[in-house]
Amino acid sequence: MLVMCLVGSAHATLVDRGNGMVYDSVQNLTWLQDWNSRGTQGFSDIGRLTYVPADQWARDLVFGGFTDWRLPTAINSDDGAICLYNGCTKNEFGHLWHVELGNPRNGPLVNTGPFLNMRGPFNTGNTYFTSTLRSNPTGVVTFSTSEGRHQLDPVTSGSRLFVVAVRDGDVLSAVPEPQSWMMLLAGLAGVGAVSARRLRQR
Repeated sequence: MLVMCLVGSAHATLVDRGNGMVYDSVQNLTWLQDWNSRGTQGFSDIGRLTYVPADQWARDLVFGGFTDWRLPTAINSDDGAICLYNGCTKNEFGHLWHVELGNPRNGPLVNTGPFLNMRGPFNTGNTYFTSTLRSNPTGVVTFSTSEGRHQLDPVTSGSRLFVVAVRDGDVLSAVPEPQSWMMLLAGLAGVGAVSARRLRQR
């Protein structure tokens, strides 16, 4: 059963696709529903990693039958700029947090929508890595789910932060529609009938 979650505006739609995945129809992204899947899987680091292993974890992730997962970006969808600090609404984390979930500009986290284990102000650690690196000053952009704020963290700092993965597109688009299955079955049946007729004619 698909659960529609309308938040923020009539156009901001998050769809629970089941099997631990949520589709963001505005950004055309699929998010992991569990925002601390590493922690709930029982890792001793409670789900936190330094940047390079975090990025590799997302790239190596196999979930729901898909292998094209990645960390969210901090790059604006309209102008390609990197957004920092509060009020970013045009990149993946910021748009989800502010626009679709309707959380206030400076926090705190008040609405998690269909997501699980999204780190709030009362959790120990509530900052997530993005995949976005900045060269001047050098660092990786992070996102605080307590304040809705993007920050810059030196890659060499060794910070251990949380990770959540996304993939482009809807998981349903990768599954053949019922009409496609019917056409395939009809085609196979036709091939079988022709083969049987030829065998009888020999």
